[in-house]
Amino acid sequence: MSNFALPPHFDLSDHFDHGTLIRAMALQPEQALLSQQVRGETLHTRVRGSASQVYEQGIRFFVDPRTGLHLRGSCSCPIGLNCKHVAAALMAFEAQQLRAQRSGAGQAARSTVPAPETEWLPRPLEGWLADWPTAAAPAAPVPAALVRVLMYVLVAD
Repeated sequence: MSNFALPPHFDLSDHFDHGTLIRAMALQPEQALLSQQVRGETLHTRVRGSASQVYEQGIRFFVDPRTGLHLRGSCSCPIGLNCKHVAAALMAFEAQQLRAQRSGAGQAARSTVPAPETEWLPRPLEGWLADWPTAAAPAAPVPAALVRVLMYVLVAD
């Protein structure tokens, strides 16, 4: 890889335990992300933690020939490696990538969601709901070994 990118079929649960992901979501990743910069194969971020302390992350993927894809996310917090701040930074990065893809795909898909039902929904959720009919129907049968549980936690402000 010449630039940092999320691998195809990236799944945070392959790299973080459930508790870490829950703590990362509690940070509200897109609000907690203060800065990000891609330098080569590394994503450098700054994330505000739960006590308003700012931590710096360096995140990259590598492939071990024997064990496959791995994530190395260093952080300046006391945990230091693959912590909730790294997970939150990846969540925010992934959300930005999805928004960029949707904006490039045009507005036609979003117009299929009836406006009166979605006026109060955040724009990312509207886009996700608009894409649901196409996302729900796989092009080919999915082997049982590849099926994963998809969980979204919605928080009202």
